[in-house]
Amino acid sequence: KAIFEGKQRKFEVQIQGRFRKKPTGTVFIGGEITEGPMALGLVTKSLCNMLLAFCRRMNGLMHYSFGDGGNVELPHIVFPLYTSVDKFVKTPAGQTPPPMGKLFDEPDKERSKRRSSTTPMEWDTTSTYSFSFNSMYVDLPAWKLVGLPMMKDMDLHTFWSESGLRLVVYESTATKAAKHKKADNAY
Repeated sequence: KAIFEGKQRKFEVQIQGRFRKKPTGTVFIGGEITEGPMALGLVTKSLCNMLLAFCRRMNGLMHYSFGDGGNVELPHIVFPLYTSVDKFVKTPAGQTPPPMGKLFDEPDKERSKRRSSTTPMEWDTTSTYSFSFNSMYVDLPAWKLVGLPMMKDMDLHTFWSESGLRLVVYESTATKAAKHKKADNAY
């Protein structure tokens, strides 16, 4: 497909829709495994912490958890949606949003401004939001981490055992000083 031609990405997810309720907090997007807590050995946990520290340098608002023993919080890694997705298009009501399944444009200048923004996104319930994200380091069909600098490819079962992975999008109204916690508003 054209989405992958000339690109190193291993997968791309595109999502399009409108909010039924206006988010007032930060909208996060990420992955959550279906079972927890993660059972990691000392070496594997150290490797995870090193990889996650690298991710946090790229986005300081990233949040992750290896899960807790009470299954209140499943293992996850999430990022603020607005500043983290690869492409983002807000289409006002009455206009045609970009088609899914094809690459859609976001001018480089707008993407750069959005990704470095410290101003919270003003969401609404009438616009259609289209966004995509991809990775060249996660090969979902092969269930491996691939192409990481100075590392050999790794089977994701090493970290997640037999757990499934699901995409999560949710709003958090927690302040920076408060413990990061999912709000009741999952989208």
